[in-house]
Amino acid sequence: LAFGKIPGDPEAVKQVRMEALRRIPDVDIEKHPEHAAALNQLLDSLRGSPTFIELIVKFNLQRRLPELLTLAQEHPEEQIGVEAIRAVLAKSDLKIVSQGLADKDVKVATATARALGTAGDGRVVELLLPVVKDGKSDAELRRQATRSLATVRKGAQELIALAKAGALSPELVSAASFQLHAAPWNEVKEAAVELFPLPAAKDKALPAISDLVKAKGDAGRGTQVFVKTAECAKCHVVRGEGKEVGPNLSEIGSKLSRQALFES
Repeated sequence: LAFGKIPGDPEAVKQVRMEALRRIPDVDIEKHPEHAAALNQLLDSLRGSPTFIELIVKFNLQRRLPELLTLAQEHPEEQIGVEAIRAVLAKSDLKIVSQGLADKDVKVATATARALGTAGDGRVVELLLPVVKDGKSDAELRRQATRSLATVRKGAQELIALAKAGALSPELVSAASFQLHAAPWNEVKEAAVELFPLPAAKDKALPAISDLVKAKGDAGRGTQVFVKTAECAKCHVVRGEGKEVGPNLSEIGSKLSRQALFES
């Protein structure tokens, strides 16, 4: 069923093949070239789907792991990207992830760092800490590596240790502060309060993010904040308005969840 000829509607045949593949016991598919070819053909038609990731993991297809990394880089904040980066970390020796972080295209390298921040895997520390410490690396890449490093306990502790030793670059302080104050570990939060005291609120303390995501926004007031009050438009563009010093934010709502927007 998985590899033979099946008559019928192509989409129905694909579904039958996928279910058959799920039920096959663990097997080294590379030892069966004729079957590997059929599997790869099916995977090509499934690229970008959860089943694509599932089958690559099931059959330990090392040659296709770079495709999962690309998927994670393209969708770092989405569930498909989370599943992809977790699969890469679970099935690879981390070399391809290191290569992603070292990519000459800074956007690709930064997307790799962002994806690692969603993995919840302690091994991200050995990947991200060298980037944080590398003063020659791109500033935004280092900031993203800092944010992602703080998502795991050991990584947060490493950032605290750097800050206490006076070895945390000034350009990374803001990124570290936001993430460490929001950490779920009490000892990390306490250290963040001591090392990175937050400025007093101008009017009143902000609600928790869990409350903010439930609130209804006011686009008119948001425009005033963007253009005048917070002067965001001095560095960012939204729908043609502003200066493109930092990232263009016109489509940011379709790229990040509400929670991720508030966290950022």
